Amino acid sequence: MTTVDIRDSYKQLAAEMSGQYEPDNFIKGQAYPKVIVQIRKWTLTLTASDLGHGLLQTTISADYPFEFGCRFTLCQGGACFISDKIGSHIKIGDPDFDKHFHMKTKDSSILQELLSDKLLKEHLRSFKSIRLEMRKSDNAHTLEFSDGIIIVDIPGLNDLFHLLANILDKIHELNYPPEGART
Repeated sequence: MTTVDIRDSYKQLAAEMSGQYEPDNFIKGQAYPKVIVQIRKWTLTLTASDLGHGLLQTTISADYPFEFGCRFTLCQGGACFISDKIGSHIKIGDPDFDKHFHMKTKDSSILQELLSDKLLKEHLRSFKSIRLEMRKSDNAHTLEFSDGIIIVDIPGLNDLFHLLANILDKIHELNYPPEGART
């Protein structure tokens, strides 16, 4: 995969999703493209991250600018380093999912509720290698997806953007339920 292939795919994706294409996002002195897309209330950013030795991976991130007390990491396959600072390893009670995914958080109830969505779990299972992390940054929490490879497939990237937007919607719903939804 060349940077030219990545640029062509990202430029096409930005056009198809009415996003913003930035051709020169510098990572370790190398220019890689970036795509910024708005889906509902979420601004998502696609970049190619340099893993070293010429290896790139797809990274999509979005800030969650609301107060949220839960940090978590969920991973499968080669993207599976989890810091001990995140919390304890948890299981969600789905033997097949628990067998393939490593999850860490300090608030297991939020992650268990998020992963109670069967369609979300099926979608996450479709990746051979995945890392999904909610972490605290300076002014907001950031949800970040990475997969250990570079994805240039336009329908696949479009699908990933919507997956992350749906996860953010679900997190927001769990964090700020509609009036009358909490008992």
